[in-house]
Amino acid sequence: MIDHEALIGFCRDVAPRCPVVIDEAYYELLPDYQRMTLSPLVREGLDVIVARTFSKVYGMAGLRIGYILARPERVKQLYSLTTTSRNQPGYRAALVSLGDLEYLQAAQTYLTQCREKIYRVCETHQLKYLKSVGTFVYVDTERPALAMRDALARHAVDIRVFDDARYPGWIRIGTATPAELDMLAEALPKALAEVRML
Repeated sequence: MIDHEALIGFCRDVAPRCPVVIDEAYYELLPDYQRMTLSPLVREGLDVIVARTFSKVYGMAGLRIGYILARPERVKQLYSLTTTSRNQPGYRAALVSLGDLEYLQAAQTYLTQCREKIYRVCETHQLKYLKSVGTFVYVDTERPALAMRDALARHAVDIRVFDDARYPGWIRIGTATPAELDMLAEALPKALAEVRML
């Protein structure tokens, strides 16, 4: 993760010359998240655009709803570029969710538990992983990532890969329901046994 104070310094340095877009899609999952937002820079008048979504912690990816925090003239400019259609179901769901702190705390706890379960599965099989504050965990399988994706798919587990020569064995495992993570725990050793190591 980028150091918070360094990111603030970057924004203060660059925003006077050009707009800076900060993607806070996962910010509610950060430790002490309310302190980690860069929205105070918008209030200070810096040309910072803070983008947020309801797709992650609120689980509304299918509703395609999000918002920005920015200077009034920047909001007006960006609004002029949008279509005239309105996403009323997404808007209504977002309004209800935004003030529901009980739901937010429960979602934060749930996602933390899911990540911890993925960590335990990795540790059981001595796989390196990157600790995460998102809705996924990066795992080094030490096997070709595409072959691991296919092997896991044969056991009804869907993961993502990034076909990048620098990270040939890394896969991305998303948080899921407890039952789905149990399926992962059962499928992973089979897939590891089926795919040759790098």
